[in-house]
Amino acid sequence: MRALALAAIGLLLASCGDREAAVLVEDVDVVRTPDNHIGATVHVTASEQSGKNTGRFCVSVHWFVGDPSVTPAAPGYPGSYEELLQCDGGLEDGDRKRYVFLSTRTDIPPGTNLRAQTVLGDEIEMQDFSTP
Repeated sequence: MRALALAAIGLLLASCGDREAAVLVEDVDVVRTPDNHIGATVHVTASEQSGKNTGRFCVSVHWFVGDPSVTPAAPGYPGSYEELLQCDGGLEDGDRKRYVFLSTRTDIPPGTNLRAQTVLGDEIEMQDFSTP
């Protein structure tokens, strides 16, 4: 009985350590440069409910073929034209930051799907846009 009580207390303490943190994609500014590269500025906002910082997270942009409404969130998308990634950490609740990406390719067609996303732990937050 004592072992069961100690196990229950351990589970309770472990659950108290859980925290709600996210880095949300608020908006993305997308432009095509005169030399046909695509620039994407991703604006994110941190949400951290425990009073600590978010910890390490990554922000990425993906240009891919396919219907974004039926393409589930994933760390990467096979067959993408290009995927760019920047990792960071330590945002506090309410902090806002922007991440600037520039495609290395010049052959991404107008109207290609652009997914901007953040990955924090197992959580992926994303928004989809169209490439100019």
